[in-house]
Amino acid sequence: MVRDPWICQITGQLVWEVNCVSCARCVRSRVDSSVPCWRRRSTSTNNMSAVAMVMRTNVHNKSIQKEFLSKLTEYMAKLFGIETKNVTLELHLEAQMMRAGSTAPMMNVDLHHNSNRASQANKPELATDIAKFISAQIRIPEDRILVLFFDTRKCT
Repeated sequence: MVRDPWICQITGQLVWEVNCVSCARCVRSRVDSSVPCWRRRSTSTNNMSAVAMVMRTNVHNKSIQKEFLSKLTEYMAKLFGIETKNVTLELHLEAQMMRAGSTAPMMNVDLHHNSNRASQANKPELATDIAKFISAQIRIPEDRILVLFFDTRKCT
């Protein structure tokens, strides 16, 4: 079966293979369309930085305010200097969780990003800021909120 060629948005080369060598997971552009590559580098006028948070907690649904995700979206956009459309949140409630032998309210946060804002030096401060914000919104003690960072630019 012969496939139509793709143009890799990173290298700009014509690619005839099923998977582009430079970005095997990308959504490649057909020669005749304008579908962007998922790893397209941002320009000064088009900031493609994004944040995705997956949050798991053992608190009950009634403990979460309706506005929590909206407020957190605004906060994360401000914290990372991005538009709210580039913030994705996923919240899992009533998970069976235990930390240090206790089932007291807690939350684990997986923060996926492609931003220099979460550098090695800034991670402790960012984690503390995020934990403080979440703690103030849903009454989970700061020391029971774990924030883990995943730089998606380093993922394959």
